[in-house]
Amino acid sequence: MKKVGLLYREKIVEKIIEDWKNSEGCIFASFSKVSAFNFNALRNSLKKEGSYAFISKNSLIKRAVEKLEIKEAEQFIEGSTALFFVNQQNLVKVARVLFDFSQENESFILKGAFLNSNRLGEKELEAISKLPSREVLIGEAVMGIASPLVGFVGMLNNIILEFAWIIEGIKKKKAPKV
Repeated sequence: MKKVGLLYREKIVEKIIEDWKNSEGCIFASFSKVSAFNFNALRNSLKKEGSYAFISKNSLIKRAVEKLEIKEAEQFIEGSTALFFVNQQNLVKVARVLFDFSQENESFILKGAFLNSNRLGEKELEAISKLPSREVLIGEAVMGIASPLVGFVGMLNNIILEFAWIIEGIKKKKAPKV
């Protein structure tokens, strides 16, 4: 029979593995010397964006990463480590919240991330945080596609109007003068 503590640690490792598999990415950060009040404010901001902070012992995080067979992630697991699981829908927003928080709190350091099994460093995370939101990017793409169509429709409308003006001019010329 296993001890309760061992069962508890196994459940934590299973939770990390399950969250990793259900998300499209994981951001690693160091949070030593961040006050509880500030960290709770960060948690609330993340909750609004559809993410959350997961904190555990480094040994349990390493065990989960080993089971997931992601060797490169071990370099991010030093000191106090927090995990932030993200999806494509909220990636930019979560990265922006975390980057802004790291600017306000010098002791909060973004270590790196894994997105769709691609390793990203702190600079890449900063670049992602500066991207416009998904909705804005979609809007810009739609405008880029629609803009030539609007110009084409306007040109066709001008041709029809010119044709109507020519017919009106011919009509006036042929009309009997009184």
